[in-house]
Amino acid sequence: LSQMESYDEYGFDAVCINEHHAKPYGLMPSPNLIAAALSQRTRRIKIAIFGNLPALHAHPVRLAEEIAMLDVMSGGRLISGFARGVPQEFLALSVPLADARARMQEAWDLIVKAWTERDPFAWHGQYYNYERVCIWPRPIQKPHPPIVLPADSEEGLEIAARRRVPTGTAYRSMGRSRAVLNRYRVLAAEHGWTPTPEDCLVVRHVYVSETNDRARREAEPHLDYFWQRLISY
Repeated sequence: LSQMESYDEYGFDAVCINEHHAKPYGLMPSPNLIAAALSQRTRRIKIAIFGNLPALHAHPVRLAEEIAMLDVMSGGRLISGFARGVPQEFLALSVPLADARARMQEAWDLIVKAWTERDPFAWHGQYYNYERVCIWPRPIQKPHPPIVLPADSEEGLEIAARRRVPTGTAYRSMGRSRAVLNRYRVLAAEHGWTPTPEDCLVVRHVYVSETNDRARREAEPHLDYFWQRLISY
């Protein structure tokens, strides 16, 4: 938290956190708790949750309420990322992986409607049923906090392109990242729009030292720990 707080002082645009289960990577089964703490420890920087896993939340309305609260608590600085999640997480929470994308998309639609609909409404979908949805408080940002969908697969990229939201890759090679984002641009064109550079996101490790050799020598044991322990565990 202290490190993330320092990004605000150094002038970074945003700090990003995400949801993971049954893995030491991230140590954030609830990124919304971290976002709540950051909302009180920072003043300017955007707080980007990349992202919550709507398919693993039993009640998307509760998730809509939490994100709305965070937007209010932060003064309108929240970016709401949604992600499908990885198979290990569905196993950990006993949710069928085959339903992942369909559950995510229905939850997504329900959350956006909860943020934007002024009157109470009923929702009877494939996975979620409510007789009366009406959340308080509502997000500060209008019509709602920005949404991002990190994706790497054809199905995920198609969802991001169809819904006209930013997407991006994490820890992929430059070649793979370029291929993913080029495919995203093609799919976006098929849906009648053109992504900007701000819509194309890449998560990479960055380490700076006096020379490339020194940087590699200093960073290598930590990257080995990341790949061999945190990710592959």
